[in-house]
Amino acid sequence: MKQTINIFLITILLAAVAVTGLSAVAQTTPATNTNASFTSCQPELKTFLDKESKEYEAFLQQHLQSKKATADLIDIANQKFLQYQAKLINKRTRLSFGQTHNRDEALNDVQVCQQIIDKYLLAAENFQRSMIIANAQRKSTIRLAERMRDINTKLNTLNREVGTINGYLKVFSQKVPCYVSNCPPL
Repeated sequence: MKQTINIFLITILLAAVAVTGLSAVAQTTPATNTNASFTSCQPELKTFLDKESKEYEAFLQQHLQSKKATADLIDIANQKFLQYQAKLINKRTRLSFGQTHNRDEALNDVQVCQQIIDKYLLAAENFQRSMIIANAQRKSTIRLAERMRDINTKLNTLNREVGTINGYLKVFSQKVPCYVSNCPPL
């Protein structure tokens, strides 16, 4: 019972994460280093990451709605994640960091932007994992409900057959004048 409740609570938690999606995590980008109040890559990067994350999230939500087995869907989802990751890394390499006065500021800009990308990648990975788990559990629940419905149908048929047999036995007992042990002596 306790384990069932724990599984139920985990399912609810994963469903909540799946509903909120990547956009909630995207709002919590890492704070910039105290030495640099704002990096030059953030506006361009944030716009790009938000757009790509929404596209990836929409793909996963639509892709995992398929009636195929979850195991079959995971490979395609992992390929899409690798494409998403490659786009983010490619974007990082193409960023312009503007004019900086020294190498330390430029390095700080690159580190902060990499932290932001890492945060989005981690959020996407967690989102994918939670969506896959929620999808598998949903499909398991649907399969279980279908099996229960089949069992219920078979039990209903069995109940009718037992009722029919009972009726035949009552008719038979009325047509036979007596049972051997209860017959009056001749």
